[in-house]
Amino acid sequence: MIKHLLGIKLACRLIKIYAFSSFIYSDSSQIRTMTSFKISCLRRTGALALLLLACLPDGKAQTANAGPAHTLVGSWSWTLFNGQCTETLQYRPDGVLLSTSGDAVTAWRYSADAAPSTQGFYKVMETSTRYNGKKDCYGDVVDEEGLLATRYIQLNPAKDRLIVCKSATLAQCYGPFKREPPP
Repeated sequence: MIKHLLGIKLACRLIKIYAFSSFIYSDSSQIRTMTSFKISCLRRTGALALLLLACLPDGKAQTANAGPAHTLVGSWSWTLFNGQCTETLQYRPDGVLLSTSGDAVTAWRYSADAAPSTQGFYKVMETSTRYNGKKDCYGDVVDEEGLLATRYIQLNPAKDRLIVCKSATLAQCYGPFKREPPP
């Protein structure tokens, strides 16, 4: 379809050039004919462009609730501070993330890229929806509903471990979280 659309655009350009040259060398009746043909060509191009836009996936298809087949769906845990504290991330297919860290429990709404970037990171957008106001493994407290967070998650090739990063680099990351077997 794109080749067809590009072909129409090229044809329209050639018609415009021809119409311009006809304008210089012809009478006014021929100009009117070429102008109406050019408008018809533009209408076809516009209709095809709208059809093409309708066929393209919308933003939600590319960054949507993960769905049951998404790589992130499942439970992941990481024990830190010599076994003194455990963090758990439970990504559900309905776009809900439950996280526990120490005494803190937070619920989030999330959306994740359908596929990793060329650097291997899934961009995950999260918004806190509920929290218990207790301290996490680091002593921090999530105390704000509607808190927005962007995380970049990278999985190992076996897809059984992941790290969570602040940006799409390995500069500021934590983990690795290990995938828990399904219940």
